[in-house]
Amino acid sequence: MEDTVLLDWILANIGIGTAPVTVADGGTIAVTGGNLIDVIAVKAATGARTIMIGTSAGTDDILSACDIDSDSDFSASIQRYTSTSLTLHFTLTGGSAAVLVFTRAEI
Repeated sequence: MEDTVLLDWILANIGIGTAPVTVADGGTIAVTGGNLIDVIAVKAATGARTIMIGTSAGTDDILSACDIDSDSDFSASIQRYTSTSLTLHFTLTGGSAAVLVFTRAEI
């Protein structure tokens, strides 16, 4: 029983992420309601890229345009709560990106 309580505490108090999702320009990632979008990370890749993220296509209300150097990891602290489901829309130049979205769920 104690293991279950500990696991519940760990899951409630650490960021939980999606598996890396490869998105191209115009790609999307869904976030379920009742979550805090904690951090969005992009895995390193060859070639410089620019990324912008919004709640609809072509917008930047989640993350304004950021340059990512070639062969560099990138992360941005978002800290945005969503009580309802939300779709993140990606505007990318310079190729696709392997994106991870780390969220925290309501207890």
